[in-house]
Amino acid sequence: MVLANTNIRLDLSAHSAPVLLRLYTRERASFENEAPLRKRQRLLRLVAQRVPVPTDVFTASENA
Repeated sequence: MVLANTNIRLDLSAHSAPVLLRLYTRERASFENEAPLRKRQRLLRLVAQRVPVPTDVFTASENA
């Protein structure tokens, strides 16, 4: 089995709820453009009308 991302739960004193840090570890070519990130954000907005969803604080296709 090959994992596609790493999820780390952070319990921060500045936040009442835990924060999820998600690191995508697939090959860079799959994230060369922002389309996968925008697609995920649109999907979350759509289902948020019916179920709880996470809030993206920051997303980027590079580590800069």
